[in-house]
Amino acid sequence: MRVVIAGAGRVGRSLADRLSSRGWGVNIIDRSPERCSEITRSDLDSYCGDAGDPATLKEAGAGSANLFFALTDDDEVNLGASEAALDLGAGRAIARCENVENQERFEGMGVRTVSPTDLAVDVLEDMFENPRVSSSLHVAGGEGEVMELSLSSESPVVGRRIGELPLEDVRVAALRDEERGFVIPGDDHVLEAGDVVVLVGRRGVTSSATHMFIGEEIAFPRGYGDALLVLLLNESSLDGALEEAFHIADIALLALNAFSLGGEELLRRADERAREWKLKLESLGVREGNLIEETEHEVSLTNPAMVVVDEEEMGVMDRILRRKGSAAQVVSSLPCPVLVSKREHTFERMLIPVDGSESYDRSAEMGVELASLLGSDVLAVSAVPPMRSTRKGAVERAEESLRSVERFGSLWNVPVETRVIEGNPVHNVTQLAGREDIGIAVLAHKREGDGLFKHEVSERLLEELPVSTLMIK
Repeated sequence: MRVVIAGAGRVGRSLADRLSSRGWGVNIIDRSPERCSEITRSDLDSYCGDAGDPATLKEAGAGSANLFFALTDDDEVNLGASEAALDLGAGRAIARCENVENQERFEGMGVRTVSPTDLAVDVLEDMFENPRVSSSLHVAGGEGEVMELSLSSESPVVGRRIGELPLEDVRVAALRDEERGFVIPGDDHVLEAGDVVVLVGRRGVTSSATHMFIGEEIAFPRGYGDALLVLLLNESSLDGALEEAFHIADIALLALNAFSLGGEELLRRADERAREWKLKLESLGVREGNLIEETEHEVSLTNPAMVVVDEEEMGVMDRILRRKGSAAQVVSSLPCPVLVSKREHTFERMLIPVDGSESYDRSAEMGVELASLLGSDVLAVSAVPPMRSTRKGAVERAEESLRSVERFGSLWNVPVETRVIEGNPVHNVTQLAGREDIGIAVLAHKREGDGLFKHEVSERLLEELPVSTLMIK
């Protein structure tokens, strides 16, 4: 196998050493005389010159190379070098691409690309959200994802067969354990603490699935901060948003922050109530501005896990903003989950609507995790339109989305009841919440995408549900 590499930086040199150790013939092109001298001393063949110059490429043997790698840090150089190498007769070309806007230009020439920046960001994001993720990689043009993670003794999958796990669009491709080393497991393989698991699946779904494998690091809400931010406008906030926040913080072990638009006395009384709960409430002070603007500012500074606000406060926001729909606006304006408190404080039964979309799958998973902390039962519902021509397929999709909630609930020992409802989703879900002694509902906030619960449906449900409603981003 003959390989020509343009660019003798760290990536190019490391790749050259690795391929050479496997017996491949490797030539390297670089414009730096110093680098070329170093390469020559390592018994690799180097060619000093411009990688975009056809004469240099021809001298380095690019025309007869099975693979040509363009790995400089300049996209224009990599584009020119790849095109010239292919014109000379190189079998395939792979290039480093720093600017995503240039990917189409590479692909138009038949050149595959790798973005070091995107790869680093993806890995850092996964490792930030999941401390047990040791590596991750996006594949298949970014549509697929590979993740490696370790199982702790607290992981809910330990002691379970792989075949019984609720994994859709995700597979356990391999694992390593202390006794057997590397293993390609079957459905009957039982997972153990200490196993290092490799997951392969559709991007997004794989990231979500890692949470059921991690266990001990899962703290609701995943991927956000470690404190609740409570908005206090008037005395009713003490019995509404603040009380609701106490219930959640006490169980989920989250810190409490609050600011007041109702004066210093409101913060003092809130602090007294916190001490009765044996909780510490961190005062962020008194504000006098627009509630949404003040909340956006505080969220940008403190990165809370969740914002808790009273339903009655929305009326005040309407007056401040002189517009309707403020509940939806405060949800839309923030990057974290928002709990709209309606003074229920009863978490024995949770309502989770699903529609098969990625947004509602995520809200369902997070809802089940919250239910496991709160000790709640879950009623999962999926709606179908009353049209005979599409009813059969719609019912099948609804039932499948409900089964995924059941499977996830089984991992966390959360009882899940499922129902398919037909007709107007806002009216029927709202009526169901009132009849079934629901204390809290969990919805997804999405602006677009597939599924029955469109953006306007979520807004209507937020407005009309008679119970506290958690909106997940």
